[in-house]
Amino acid sequence: MSLACDTAMALPPETGLATCLVATQLARAAGLARDLLPRAHALAMLKHIGCTASSSENAAVTGIIEGSSPPATPGQCQPRR
Repeated sequence: MSLACDTAMALPPETGLATCLVATQLARAAGLARDLLPRAHALAMLKHIGCTASSSENAAVTGIIEGSSPPATPGQCQPRR
């Protein structure tokens, strides 16, 4: 599943797997109980493959309102000619 998503998103192969590895290592370093480490792996994979179940929480953290485009950066704004 993660390899197909990597390809669909034009990411290098195994990006999703690397994401899960980093999440698991961070969880371990943060002292998460050993029996909960698989949850960190699973949540990272769900996020990577595009699970949007937490999109409203993400919007609250980032300040982006659901259904709107994120604010443009100066490099994205080009004057019309």
